[in-house]
Amino acid sequence: MDGLAGTVRGKIMDYQADLLANARKGMMARVRDVTTLEEAKQQVEAGWAQMPWCGEKACGLAMEDAVNCKLLGEPQGAKGGGTCPVCGKPTDRVILMARSYWTGAVRLLFF
Repeated sequence: MDGLAGTVRGKIMDYQADLLANARKGMMARVRDVTTLEEAKQQVEAGWAQMPWCGEKACGLAMEDAVNCKLLGEPQGAKGGGTCPVCGKPTDRVILMARSYWTGAVRLLFF
């Protein structure tokens, strides 16, 4: 029985690390780099789109409207090259975008 708690704790930590690695792998398999709003619109039907973005709020809102999705944020450490598909400014920033189903579920439950 000596060391049982440590062994169980270690197994649980290994299991947690495996779950995280598998979740990250599955998520990243659904992310595709796109450069146009039309490509983004097609990609968000099956997963997540990653595309250049200048960082301007107005361009982000226009992207959401054109693609009918939500901007999820800028991936940490990700750099890309290209131009913002809305204003045409050159940028090294990228943004993730995907369909959002949570908002509708919240409205159904609470409103």
